[in-house]
Amino acid sequence: MKIQSEDVFGKENEESDHGMVVAIGYPPIGTWFSKEEYNKLIKEVPDVCPVWGDHMQWRSVTVICKEEDEVDVQCLLAMTHGGGINRYKKLTDGRIALRSDYQAW
Repeated sequence: MKIQSEDVFGKENEESDHGMVVAIGYPPIGTWFSKEEYNKLIKEVPDVCPVWGDHMQWRSVTVICKEEDEVDVQCLLAMTHGGGINRYKKLTDGRIALRSDYQAW
């Protein structure tokens, strides 16, 4: 597998590196984040999906990858989230948008 987890989700210790993630569902305010922290987070990675335009549920992600990386990215999302891809869209520029909802409770 040529794609690694940090390629998809970003490097854990680097605040501005979000990898291929373009939207993520955050927990309710007060659970892990204050209102101020939450507002900062959604400026970096929104909780409204730019591909499908919906509000992301907690722990869901939308990632955009190159077509040649799709199989590796789907595998990493399945291993991380415990389920498959819930939404798929080929974008006009040839890249692939994938939605994965967290299943491993």
